[in-house]
Amino acid sequence: MAKIEVKNLSFSYPLAKQNGLVDISFQIEEGDFVLILGKSGSGKTTLLKNLKKEIIPHGTRTGEVIYQGKDILEQDTSLSIGFVMQNTESQIVCDKVWHELAFGLENLALNQKTMHAKVAETCYFFDLQNLYERDVHTLSGGEKQLMNIASIMVTKPDVLILDEPFSKLDVTAKEELLKYLKKLNDELGTTIIIAEHRLEEVMPYCNKIMMMEDGKVSLFDETKQVLHQMTCQEKYDPMLPHTLKISKGKPGKEIFMTVKEARNYLKTISIPSCTSINIDNIEHETVLEGKELYFRYDRKEKDILNNLSFKTNRGEIYSVVAGNGSGKTTLLSVICGILKPYFGKIVAKEKIAMLPQNPKTLLLHQTVEEELTSVSSNHDEIFSLAQRFGLTTLMKKHPYDLSGGEEEKVALAKVLLTGCKILLLDEPTKGIDGYFKKELILLLKELKDKGYSIIIVSHDMEFCAEVSDRCSMLFQGNLVGENKKEEFFLENSFYTNDIVRMTAGIAIGIVTYEQLESVLKEGNDVK
Repeated sequence: MAKIEVKNLSFSYPLAKQNGLVDISFQIEEGDFVLILGKSGSGKTTLLKNLKKEIIPHGTRTGEVIYQGKDILEQDTSLSIGFVMQNTESQIVCDKVWHELAFGLENLALNQKTMHAKVAETCYFFDLQNLYERDVHTLSGGEKQLMNIASIMVTKPDVLILDEPFSKLDVTAKEELLKYLKKLNDELGTTIIIAEHRLEEVMPYCNKIMMMEDGKVSLFDETKQVLHQMTCQEKYDPMLPHTLKISKGKPGKEIFMTVKEARNYLKTISIPSCTSINIDNIEHETVLEGKELYFRYDRKEKDILNNLSFKTNRGEIYSVVAGNGSGKTTLLSVICGILKPYFGKIVAKEKIAMLPQNPKTLLLHQTVEEELTSVSSNHDEIFSLAQRFGLTTLMKKHPYDLSGGEEEKVALAKVLLTGCKILLLDEPTKGIDGYFKKELILLLKELKDKGYSIIIVSHDMEFCAEVSDRCSMLFQGNLVGENKKEEFFLENSFYTNDIVRMTAGIAIGIVTYEQLESVLKEGNDVK
């Protein structure tokens, strides 16, 4: 008997012009680790919410979801099916870590002795002992996400559903979270279902992959079977990680799921070094400067920014990378004036606009159309951006009815419509699919050519390598390692991208997939 069986499930939101889910049927077996892929708005979150009775959205629903042989509408799934939401903050209800872990058990009216034992056991499993007494607001994004999962698993659900769990996490935090998910799946037999845009994060761990398109399931099979099908269809190219792009066209349908596998293949062929040098065509006119910035949130706490200085030029894209909790968002907030440094100053020659990490903070109106017209009366420009961002069919929808990726697009469009020439982007690829990421890279390069200055803080190393002119790392309150992007990524061992890891010691000077593809063609290794 299947753990979860979905039969002819359709769902539509009120006033929606098309169904969010269309006649979906599939089965998930006990102990499966399932990855759900798809563009923003393809129905991933809607499907996940329909798998748990207590959070089924308001709308019209037909079909069935059977959990352990019984319709979920006829049973209580509050404990048996755990759900980790897309927005980390929205799931936190308590002020202390220990209280967050105990919250679900308190609702079960367990005695203190039993409850304390279960919390202790969960703390050891997830290695949360050092966070036990901490205030929740002091945790990094990765720590909050791990705490959320632990607070759900303390009640021992059979199924764990996660909606975009890696979108706000740095490289180390993602690896840690995946380690614990694999441990839950392997050792406790927990059935895991994850919706995620970034295939490379999860594909080595999952045993099945589901592809959703326009509210329908277009592919669902064992992991390697789906990957084979994706590499054979050009329409999926923007979703493929670099390892799978290298796999395309290989004899015997060989699939490279990890950097190690792709690297081992590249060792067997002749790869010319990359001779193309990034021409420095930046107009060296400083339009934004931070001078000796010091900032801390409380007089008793240590400095978040410590004697930090930087310069940004007109027509330049400057990226800052670092781990969770390092102060990247704080830096952007100081630059745009949301926070005030206790020493130092910001000098800007142009107006500044910021895309925050949580796009909902910019969404204040009843429809997407009202959001965009609230900052611009240029209807041609609004239509052009809406068309480019795929928002034309969403103009009458409430912003809070959108998917996470769609919210990000609306917020970015709103920022661009302000007409500001200095743009601050806080994790701009969070929650967006590979198709829009490709479009975003083209758009930012166009803006750069028009004289915009753009500062990006991001965990997305591949994105930073594609779009940046210069990069630096925020460490101990200061910017270190600042350099042109080629030197920055090639000289780093840990905070670098997969292309550099694949080619290090094999070929010289390759930072982006386009460069690798070019030299492979030059060596006649890709037909």
